[in-house]
Amino acid sequence: MRIAIVDDCENERNELCKRLSQSSFSMSYDIEICGYGNGTDFLNEAMQNRFDLVFMDIYMEKENGIDAAQKLRKFDKDCLLVFTTTSTDHAPSASDSLRIKLCDILYAEHFKHCIHIHCTDKSEKSVRSTFAEFVMLFDDGDNFFVCNRGIIVNLEHIKDMNGNEFVLDNGERISISRSLVKSAKSTFGEYIFGRRDLH
Repeated sequence: MRIAIVDDCENERNELCKRLSQSSFSMSYDIEICGYGNGTDFLNEAMQNRFDLVFMDIYMEKENGIDAAQKLRKFDKDCLLVFTTTSTDHAPSASDSLRIKLCDILYAEHFKHCIHIHCTDKSEKSVRSTFAEFVMLFDDGDNFFVCNRGIIVNLEHIKDMNGNEFVLDNGERISISRSLVKSAKSTFGEYIFGRRDLH
């Protein structure tokens, strides 16, 4: 297993490398660990030789780990990403640890540094995260669409599209950004036809 640690703090890289090495030894895992002080050097290597697991520092002196992760996803969608940070802005509390089935999510919206997830059982669950981090949890095949700034909707629960709004199967209406209306119409249409082909 190839593992990358991307962190501009050498002490943090070394500490994580030490812990990973100890864990792999105790469990008899065969791993290769590479450390990088910035996202650019990491991405250059990742394009040549892919990694199985990456520990990415969110805040680095000259760049944002989220940006580096998004660039990685353009050519490697399978690598497992783990974000790390010493900042309390992204540290989840125990209540932030959630397990939700994708099919139970109607839509999610970002405000006040949290993602508010609206579910089919009429409950609302919150988790501390940036919107970029949250969106990266969904693969292209997960049937979710970013329809507005800070809003991602589950196509599975869209009943209709009316102008610049999605109408959900529970009656709620989700506004679509004017710049995304054309893309939303195309994505929703493709999803509907694809769903019909399965029946």
